[in-house]
Amino acid sequence: MQDWVLVGGLVGVSVLITYALSSIYYAQRVYELQREHVQDMQEANQELINARLINADNKMQARVLGAMPVSRLLKGDNE
Repeated sequence: MQDWVLVGGLVGVSVLITYALSSIYYAQRVYELQREHVQDMQEANQELINARLINADNKMQARVLGAMPVSRLLKGDNE
């Protein structure tokens, strides 16, 4: 009977150690995935900001070119 108690105790301890180590591993993996996700979102946000800036520049250029007479555009700065 004492042998079964000892075996049960050793199995219980090994299960607890395995659970603790796997919990640490999975917590670390979740943290890494979260960090990668945040980095990806920051890159996507930066691309979105750059696209909006380019779009604003294109709109401003279209306004300027739309307001300028065609004859001035054709002559250029050679006047």
